Amino acid sequence: MSKSRWIVVIVIIAAAATGFAIVKVGIFGSSRQVFHFESMEGFVAADRDDTRDNHQVVMIGLDGASWTIIDSMIAGGKLPTIERLKREGASGVLRSVDCYFTPPAWTSMLTGFLPHHTGIYTFGKWSTGKRRFDSVSVLDVEVPFVWDVASAAGRRVAVTNVPVTYPTYSVNGIMVGGLMSPLVYDNWKDPRTVSFRKWSGTTGAPNDRRSFSPPLVAKAAAHSAPVLFVLYDTTNDQIENYDTVAMRVYRPGVVDFGLNVQPAVYPIGEYSPWVPFECRKKRRGETETVLGCVKVELAASVLGRPGRKGTLKFAPFHRLPTDPKLALTYPEPLAADIEKRFGKYIISLGSHADLVADQMGTLTGFADYFYDYDDWDLFLYVFQSPDNVQHRVGFGDEAEQVYQRLDEFLAKLIERLRDDVTLVITSDHGFADYDYMIDFNYFLETIGLIPDSHRINFKSALAFSDQWCLYFNDKLLTIEELARVGIEVTDGATPRQTLIDYIRERAAQITHPETGQPMPIELVDIPQDGLGVPPDMVIIGSYSNYLVEGNDIGIKPRQVVRDAPAYPYHHRDGVYLFWGPRIAPGSSAGMTNIENIAPTMLYLMGLPMDPSMDGSVIKGIIKPEFADNPPYTIDDYNKLRPSITYNEEDREGLEEMLRSIGYIQ
Repeated sequence: MSKSRWIVVIVIIAAAATGFAIVKVGIFGSSRQVFHFESMEGFVAADRDDTRDNHQVVMIGLDGASWTIIDSMIAGGKLPTIERLKREGASGVLRSVDCYFTPPAWTSMLTGFLPHHTGIYTFGKWSTGKRRFDSVSVLDVEVPFVWDVASAAGRRVAVTNVPVTYPTYSVNGIMVGGLMSPLVYDNWKDPRTVSFRKWSGTTGAPNDRRSFSPPLVAKAAAHSAPVLFVLYDTTNDQIENYDTVAMRVYRPGVVDFGLNVQPAVYPIGEYSPWVPFECRKKRRGETETVLGCVKVELAASVLGRPGRKGTLKFAPFHRLPTDPKLALTYPEPLAADIEKRFGKYIISLGSHADLVADQMGTLTGFADYFYDYDDWDLFLYVFQSPDNVQHRVGFGDEAEQVYQRLDEFLAKLIERLRDDVTLVITSDHGFADYDYMIDFNYFLETIGLIPDSHRINFKSALAFSDQWCLYFNDKLLTIEELARVGIEVTDGATPRQTLIDYIRERAAQITHPETGQPMPIELVDIPQDGLGVPPDMVIIGSYSNYLVEGNDIGIKPRQVVRDAPAYPYHHRDGVYLFWGPRIAPGSSAGMTNIENIAPTMLYLMGLPMDPSMDGSVIKGIIKPEFADNPPYTIDDYNKLRPSITYNEEDREGLEEMLRSIGYIQ
């Protein structure tokens, strides 16, 4: 048998109008394709004989989804659709970035670049001058997303509910902001206690004349908006059995309860329908900034007889999509369409686990609505629900309900997919149970780097951590200061490297105080040329049976090692699943890195990528007849990154939201 000779040709085409250079490695005998850039706004493909042209990709993100719960539910016959997709497609463990919180993980997944190239390291970025964390946004992302490339190629894209897409910007399709959008205004995590008393007036509610016991009333304030609750007993059982509540919300500053405002009537103990009302954002001197129209759900219950205490539970407040101060949608009229169809928009239900399962119908309704909005070449929607529910109640019944609703959604979705579509299901990280937790800031206090870890003085702390990121105080990083706290600087070593070596050495020696079990912590260097505002190091957050506290400023009680919470927390290993006619059934690339998802999606769509991209195509899962074309690369790939504007008011609104749910300090 004679050996075949293959001639490799590198074709470089310069586009004078744009300054782009396109590099293609081609093999004689395979199909050829050359990209011509017509403007900075886009490019089109010529010689469309490549079988990848116009292939569609639908990506459904499941934030925090874990094979731990998925496989156990599949074994119990509870996820028939995911079982089918897994059997007919390719799946495996998706290894997340070093700091596997939502923003850096999703950003790396959907750009193909690691955090030191994307500029997104965690939820916030440390401002040395202001001595505070500023929240990250899409403006901080230093590289193009997959939809930027697809838009430039003239493909129709729908980018919906994807984290770190606020403020939204122009794409060839639609964009609706996901997590990190300042949509949630406030969030009371704990029930509020009120006193219900006898009521002699009328609220105009249908139950006013149907109560078999004296109605009870309580007044509360949701920010500056007064809220009136009236409890009714609608069952004629000869006992006081309050089962219904009428709620009325008034305009700020108006105390006349005789206003003709239609009350909401609903069962006690359940959340109300969404009720629109105004509230005020913040007070500065003698003036207040009005946030605008928001909606809220509330639940009420009473304990005992009139005059006894009752409780109110407030779901998160939501700004409406049409709020003129929001850049939530592109194009802008889409906001009115969403509000007309749903009346609200939910990104994440945060700490309200009791709402997650109930709201799954609304969330899947959003995904269905956006999918049907047009015929998309690239469609993305991310569900925050698995992360929300697992953080609060673990892997129990509520979490299973969420996964089952997602399975039902996927069953309907795959029936509507076109024949030539690849379905991609991914998560940014997984979840796992842990026995112990390490307070890294208190550990830094015990080794002399923080005077008081409960109230960190950033001027006197040599180092501190937040969200698995470690920051050094450059102003104190001197030989003299290190010597003062007992750290010896060897000849030829820089103060920074000395501090790194010291923290690494001591972190490797952490043990359980009672059992003596080794509990070493690993720290990862950040490249010196890291973009954005990088931390000095990243702390690997989870291990076999212990993890590092993720939100570790001001933790009580102060212990280096303590028992972990009852519910699971982030684990580095998430999920990936590819399914469709171009995916080899039952194949697996085993564990693959999260940055490999974007180049694989681009490859399936026949779109170019950056030759310096950290990720690479997962070719082992693609059928050979669709995997024999080499990837296209563009030297000036970063020019596809769009120009986006952002004002200070947007930034303040985003920061307020993130502080309310505990993501930044």
